[in-house]
Amino acid sequence: MTSKKGLGRGLTDLGLKEILGDSASFSEDASVERIHKIDVRDIAPSPFQSRSTFDIEKLEALAKTIKQQGVIQPLILRKKSLGGYELIAGERRLRAAKIAGLRDVPCVLKENDNQSAALMNLLENLHREDLNVVEEALSLQKLIHAHRLTHAEIAETVGQSRSSISNKLRILQLEPDVLSLLKEGAIEMGHAKCLLSFPPEKQLRLAELVVKRKLSVRQLEQIDQSIQLYPQAPSPHIVHAQTRLTKALATKATIKQNAKGGGKISINYSSTEHLTQLLEQLTLKEPV
Repeated sequence: MTSKKGLGRGLTDLGLKEILGDSASFSEDASVERIHKIDVRDIAPSPFQSRSTFDIEKLEALAKTIKQQGVIQPLILRKKSLGGYELIAGERRLRAAKIAGLRDVPCVLKENDNQSAALMNLLENLHREDLNVVEEALSLQKLIHAHRLTHAEIAETVGQSRSSISNKLRILQLEPDVLSLLKEGAIEMGHAKCLLSFPPEKQLRLAELVVKRKLSVRQLEQIDQSIQLYPQAPSPHIVHAQTRLTKALATKATIKQNAKGGGKISINYSSTEHLTQLLEQLTLKEPV
């Protein structure tokens, strides 16, 4: 495990000027840092990649631009111990360059450790707003666990509040299917935060309700925690009692029991005459 290091050193110290600056500002640094032409086949993907999905249409559009103008902003790599290179930042550019048919791409070589390489990858995606909130939360969780960082240290480095970091990490407690809906954009972060107040067995059903009825966060907040989203299966005792009543009365009888042990009995009848017969059976009296 990588030893814990002090953060909050500023983006420049992490080597992020190439990421966060525009192409013009990078050109000014080009005289200081040498740009290498690296074969795309020698570049391994980053093990710290924050994004799990890449928009094919956007990649193809970027590939078209690269085909016309080349890769304007160099990728950032570090050397692998057994040869070749590992990507630190610029995966979209690398993928698009491959689509465009480029054999090599301009790169800057860094000597980053695992912690700073992971941070650079996360910051690049955050800066370009390429991450959805679930991908961001998973990346933050991975950084914290791998490098024993506190929420405050992460917050200082990525330029967010500690409460914002904590809220994003909390959503990972949601059921996996709910996280999928959030990742797809079917529900919003506000819905996700609200769903955390419900027990796990209710979260997916409520999330599906939000999607189906297009509920706002406020409407979701107003749903009573006691609402029964799934019908509870009757106990064997209730099933047995229903069967006895149905057999004795020769018509369907149902029993609904509440949490306190009380409930109600419903008996079906098909006509006024049938109702009269049932009354006779239940009261054991002659009809009036």
